[in-house]
Amino acid sequence: MAGLWDEWEHGSETRSCVTILTTEPNDLMESIHDRMPVVLSKDSESEWLSADPDTRKDLCQPYPENDLDAYEISTRVNNPTNDDPSVIEPLDHDQTGLGEFSSS
Repeated sequence: MAGLWDEWEHGSETRSCVTILTTEPNDLMESIHDRMPVVLSKDSESEWLSADPDTRKDLCQPYPENDLDAYEISTRVNNPTNDDPSVIEPLDHDQTGLGEFSSS
């Protein structure tokens, strides 16, 4: 994902700060949310790290939906103490109701 990183210093305290950039959703994500993270292709990662601001802006496009999957996961993901791979495993039933999240 595309993001920004910086360190904030105040006296003897240093804090690392991270921001995940978002963009408009692709067709797959549109029924779930009105924005999505800027996902970079493997080929764009080095370019993101060394590019000028205008090039980085051009990279902030919706990721192609044909390279993503959407599936329902457990609400365990909402609790940061649940830090294990099972929080993103698909639930054992067919997903329904994505259209209910449409912004139209």
